[in-house]
Formats: sequence, structure tokens, C-alpha cells
Amino acid sequence: MVAPAYQIERRLPDELCIRLSGELDEATLLACESDARGRLRLAKPGSLRMLWDLLEVTGYTLEARSVLAHLQGFLAEKADRTVYVARHSQARSLSLWAVHMAGARQARIADDLEHALGWLRGSGEPDTAVRPLVSVRPPAAVDPYDKTAS
Repeated sequence: MVAPAYQIERRLPDELCIRLSGELDEATLLACESDARGRLRLAKPGSLRMLWDLLEVTGYTLEARSVLAHLQGFLAEKADRTVYVARHSQARSLSLWAVHMAGARQARIADDLEHALGWLRGSGEPDTAVRPLVSVRPPAAVDPYDKTAS
């Protein structure tokens, strides 16, 4: 039997970790989504801190990306804070896509678990190793008559 490419665990009563690994496909992430929704259906909005561990993700299909964005949207409603841990470009781009498509504003990304957990748990000063995944500031307005802007 092949081990699942996802694992869901509660590290603390208000902290959920989803660990993804390997080449992600639609079936795997649909199973992960079903599992997560079942576990969290009674969780109140803003009651969780969410950790996505993508350190072992090696790739993904476009269908898997869509399912992850859908799951991120559901979890964004339940989470007060969300952090993705991803070092490699594929996992980082997957994180960015999921957060962008779900419209999650309180999502961050980190290169390692130590910094991610520090930010997630709010310990110490803001950590520069944990960066926002999406900008919360609207883009600056561009004057169409300003020739220096082009």
C-alpha cells in the first residue's frame, strides 16, 4: 500500500497542520479536502491557526492546483492565520496560486518550520523570514497621461 501524499494533524487544539508530499494529483487533494472538511465542519470562523507543510512537494497537476485553491478558500474561513512552508519554486508557486485564488489576506510563506511556527504562534517580534504571500495594499493608480510612467 502506498502512503498517502497528505497528512492532517492537530499540533495544538487551535493549530492544524496539513503536510503534502510528492507529486500531487487531483485524487490525492480531493481526499485531503474531504478529510479536512470532515474534521473542521464544526470549527468556528477564525478559530484556527493553519500550517501548510509543502517541503516535500515535488510537483503537481493543474487539477490538483484547483482543488488546493478550493480547500484554501474553505480553510481561510476557519483560520485566523495561515502559513505555508515551502523552499522549492514549484511548492512556492502552488502556495501563491492557492492563496491568490482563495483571496486569503492573512497568509504568509516561510522557508522553514521554525520560522513558520514562530509567526503562526505569535511568539516574539515579527519575523522577516516570514513574508506575506499576497499584497494587502491596492496597486497605485496610474495616470494615463503621465508619459514618465510608461
